[in-house]
Amino acid sequence: MIRSFLGPIEIFFSEKRDGDMGEMTVRESFFSKNGITAQKQLILEHGVRVLSSVTRAETWNADAVLFSSESLLECGMIWMTVADCVPVVMWNPSSNMGALVHAGWKSAWKKIHLKTLEQLCPDPNDRADLQVWIGPSIQDCCHKRTANDRMIQDPAWKYAVRYEKGMPFLSLQNGITKALVERKVRSENIQSHGSCTCHLDSRFFSHRRFSTVDQDLRGRMICGVRTDA
Repeated sequence: MIRSFLGPIEIFFSEKRDGDMGEMTVRESFFSKNGITAQKQLILEHGVRVLSSVTRAETWNADAVLFSSESLLECGMIWMTVADCVPVVMWNPSSNMGALVHAGWKSAWKKIHLKTLEQLCPDPNDRADLQVWIGPSIQDCCHKRTANDRMIQDPAWKYAVRYEKGMPFLSLQNGITKALVERKVRSENIQSHGSCTCHLDSRFFSHRRFSTVDQDLRGRMICGVRTDA
């Protein structure tokens, strides 16, 4: 399991050796092993819905949620499952607020990372201390698209595309990072894990790799946040 920190926020990202987090019994074992007794799940829509605060419900249908350190402490842990999509965590120390974001290609193209940023920290002049973590996900070594793909043709994403033998390969991480920096998030405050979930078959599950190679590789990882503060 990968552990990272943004201020008081502890970030969990499971690996293949932790088991398929799409299976309830595996998740329960994972939670128990890591001392997680309470948790809330973000059920993904692959859209751009951002919840402005946590609620008492056990699950939330959205692709991003904002939380305070106090509300996160009450939840125990907020988590989602991923398998190639980009997990993003943001922390704004000036407001003591954070966000957990799921940025698949559809959500990223529709700018869910920017919608979340605008809700978390509306004034660009207040973003100097904002911290961002970008976790393992499919990288441009494996994220092959088609030449007529609308996202590839979008000028906002041209810096996130490289070409190999005439075919475009997309880096969601580069596109997300560039967009955040353009909106006054400091590049030195952005942590990017850089690992490709599709390329590193011994370490991560991958839906892209599963669709082209081996059904046994199918599975999901958990990305979650919690705090003791």
